Amino acid sequence: MLIGVISKFPPKGEKHTATGGVAGYTKNLVTNLSAKNKVIVYADKLEPSDIDYFEDGSLIIRIWNKGVIYPFKILAKISKHKPDIVHIQHEFFLYGGAASSVVFLLLLLVLKFLNIPSVTTIHGIVPLSSIDINFVKENKSNLPPFIAKLGFLILTKCINFLSSVIIVHEKKFIDLLQNEYNCRHSKCKVIHHGIEVKNDSIPKLDAKHELGLENKKVILFFGYITGYKGIELLIDAFEILAKTNDDYVLLLAGGEHPRFLNVPSHKEYVNNLKNRTNNISSQIIFTGFVPENKIPIYFSSADVVVFPYTVGMASSGSMSFAIAYNKPFLVSEAFGDIVGVKEAVFNKNPEDLADKMRTCLSSEAIQNKLISLSSKLKEERSWDKAGESTNNLYHEILSLQRQNI
Repeated sequence: MLIGVISKFPPKGEKHTATGGVAGYTKNLVTNLSAKNKVIVYADKLEPSDIDYFEDGSLIIRIWNKGVIYPFKILAKISKHKPDIVHIQHEFFLYGGAASSVVFLLLLLVLKFLNIPSVTTIHGIVPLSSIDINFVKENKSNLPPFIAKLGFLILTKCINFLSSVIIVHEKKFIDLLQNEYNCRHSKCKVIHHGIEVKNDSIPKLDAKHELGLENKKVILFFGYITGYKGIELLIDAFEILAKTNDDYVLLLAGGEHPRFLNVPSHKEYVNNLKNRTNNISSQIIFTGFVPENKIPIYFSSADVVVFPYTVGMASSGSMSFAIAYNKPFLVSEAFGDIVGVKEAVFNKNPEDLADKMRTCLSSEAIQNKLISLSSKLKEERSWDKAGESTNNLYHEILSLQRQNI
């Protein structure tokens, strides 16, 4: 089977998702698929001089830049290679701005015309009920909320109609597609975000020593700094916690989101966060962007990893990291139905989060229970299983296509 995969893709040889969640996800997916199939990745251009190359058995063609003409560049290659099936990774603004989100539909439409089955993995399902003035501001848009809501509704329904199958990473996202977007349930499949096998962790004490955090209890937030991730909530909760114990340290490990680098309001948001933490406590540390070779150190140092997201609109690649490194982690109620362990879930208020962090850091029994949760999820959601499920789905789609010819 020849599979075409359309997505962002990490630089050659990069092992981690330091360049962004979808790119790292695609690398892991492709590595697993290429064991049984021929795979061509139609990837984003990183340099003007990029040439085609093979990596882990797959052909990587860096062909597209963000903007409205990217579908034409991809389709020109697809018409030449004629893959049996095309798997597209989708996230709003992955391929550019609002106009690029619209021409994404053209890509699906032409594939349908060419009779090439398309699988679309939607990495982020925005609850329509959450699109309000705050959501619009957090995403640095000037659109009225009802226009933004209408845009998400129309685009998502069109993706559902034009794709052969849609993949999401959690059942809650199928429920969102069915209940809020009125999408065809039969077209939606759940394949969990795969969990990597990590062999690069180091002893916790060594990691803390390397970061200069000996004898500290380390609370880690890892990921790009954006509004919907609830960083203000985490800072408020840590302020409560720090008043009772100066052995706690909060590491905010992540840089500005690439999509907002040139947006003045986002820079102002990040600067305000930093100024606020400076006024609260020296126990809060902004690290900035974490390079690939430092990722194992930060996760190895953590006593607990916290995901305070205010909206559960996408599976978290950072959460997959926490699970892969076998770390205890806490999530907001936006992800509560995913983990299913009450000790791992907090209400979206500072007092409850502070209490959950304090309990986790002081109770060995709770620590062990949350580590067991990570071990369980790592087993259930291994990349071997995710790759196998995806491969089986391709075969089902192609078999159904042959029956309908």
